[in-house]
Amino acid sequence: MFLSFILGLSLALVFNNVVALIGLLFLVLYCWRTKTKFWLMSLAYILGIMRISLIPMPPDFQPGKYEFAATICAEPDLRLDQQKLVLCFAKQKVLATVGLYPPYYYGDQVNFRGKIERPGEIDGFRYDRYLAKQGIYLISRQPSLEKVAEEKRGFFSVLFRLKDNLKKIIDKSMPEPEAGLANALILGYKNTVSREYLDLFSEIGVSHMIAISGTHITIMAMIWQKIMGIFFRRPKLILTISFLSFYVLLTGSSAAALRSLVMGILALVIMSQKGKQNGTWLLIFSAAFMLLINPLWLTADLGFQLSYLAMIALIYIYPWLNSYFVNWPKQRWAQGVWEVFVLTIASQLLTAPLIAVNFGRFSVIAPLANILLLWIFPFLMATLLGGLLLAALLPPLVKIFFLPAYFGLLYIFSAAEIIARVPLATVDWRWNWGGAGLFYSGFFLVYYFFNKQKNRA
Repeated sequence: MFLSFILGLSLALVFNNVVALIGLLFLVLYCWRTKTKFWLMSLAYILGIMRISLIPMPPDFQPGKYEFAATICAEPDLRLDQQKLVLCFAKQKVLATVGLYPPYYYGDQVNFRGKIERPGEIDGFRYDRYLAKQGIYLISRQPSLEKVAEEKRGFFSVLFRLKDNLKKIIDKSMPEPEAGLANALILGYKNTVSREYLDLFSEIGVSHMIAISGTHITIMAMIWQKIMGIFFRRPKLILTISFLSFYVLLTGSSAAALRSLVMGILALVIMSQKGKQNGTWLLIFSAAFMLLINPLWLTADLGFQLSYLAMIALIYIYPWLNSYFVNWPKQRWAQGVWEVFVLTIASQLLTAPLIAVNFGRFSVIAPLANILLLWIFPFLMATLLGGLLLAALLPPLVKIFFLPAYFGLLYIFSAAEIIARVPLATVDWRWNWGGAGLFYSGFFLVYYFFNKQKNRA
């Protein structure tokens, strides 16, 4: 049923309603031949098509100079030299780019005066589609903003001010670039790491380490359960879910937070159950749930696409590859290294074509880089979280509390720079969608054939 919903939504979004209705005929035929309840599958399929019709249309808004009162309706996106603010007015949203000072907060009311235009394509990147998935169809560069009121009592206002205070603690506790990476890892700031280091992490295939993801949420859940284990014999599930929900709201916008929460819980369940059946059902259910909220994530959100390809690799490709090397290696430490290596290969097999289409490169060194860098990730998350908690209790000793995390972050930067110097660590490898489609079709045919042969043996 959930798969039918995704199928109907996908065909209507990527093609049009006519193609989607033709697909409905094939679905009914399939259900009739397999004796499946076609009315239930068809209803879900039609709901998927109908969901596309509810996507807001771009506003009928002429570019030009405007003056109006607006409210900052999303957490300010802080960069190294500027900030981006989402301004809401008259049921419209404008993404305004302004300087770092004065600081603005969620809920602030401002008077806007400046030029408004529509976003376009930037060096082949569909910036308009990227913003459309957030319901933003208008932008403004360096407008004049006059703050007229502050909102300090609302839930999100308090939450984001807390996040800003935690960022200030980290900024005072260690120098750059370590502080910027710490803010990205623990608080979800996406742009506190310099472009130079972002490109470096991307080249060696570990950029997934920075963004708040299901991996982050899984590690935070484990840390939380360890802490709760001190007070409870069996940590309550409701406490863990409440903590995770609070954490993802603290660390990201609603779209990124929801995806991280769902993917994090999904990863926890898969790793605890270790079953393809449960993993497949949860994967389809979570995708249907998130696409119900925002269908544009399917085509305009690269993070969404890469997350699900990585989860498919975790559920299917990783066990398949690992089954050919049973009981090797035998040493426990070597098994951990081997698992990271195989998991990275499995993830690359599915994500590399999509990365090649969007960025035009392939990280040859990624398996080694993940082995050398990801082992320290749980340690970093624990020491950063512990440093923030201890800093709240004893502020004068804040720099001492963050020393373990600082040395861990220093290791990441140093190791990344050394790894990037390896010859041919990254190669230019640009594909088009046709090539990527052929690769995925061929790869899954090979997977199906070998898996079928193995099941027969």
